Amino acid sequence: MNDFGAPTKYQDDYPEKALAYFTRQAAEPVLVNGVPFVNEKTGQVQLKTSEFPTIEGLGKHLGIWYDTIDDWRKTYSDFDRAIKEGIKRGKDQLIQGGMLGRYHPNFTMFVAKNCTDMVDKRETSVSGNLTLDQILGEIDGKS
Repeated sequence: MNDFGAPTKYQDDYPEKALAYFTRQAAEPVLVNGVPFVNEKTGQVQLKTSEFPTIEGLGKHLGIWYDTIDDWRKTYSDFDRAIKEGIKRGKDQLIQGGMLGRYHPNFTMFVAKNCTDMVDKRETSVSGNLTLDQILGEIDGKS
């Protein structure tokens, strides 16, 4: 990892590395002595939840600061496209992981509302100088 404030060098394989980071599995097998652990009762491989992919986590993965990612997105269009695609894949992972019970429902809702473009509801405001009689008249078909 770079020292604080050390200059970083963009590498042509960073878009591919970014997509690989965002595409990794939401869950991975629990390994015992290098072998996937199978639950005796269910006969299924025991899974553990992987670290949820974030832009900050990508920085850690690449050994760079978040600000550097932001700067590179402005400079390298292929890197920016990879990040945008990665964010979409992360959103899908959140949805699928939430539906499959891999993430706690409160975590899923918090991340969905605060870290994606998903919302519970959209609020719309209307302004103008209409009277209640005018609105009711429009509803009743009277002008």
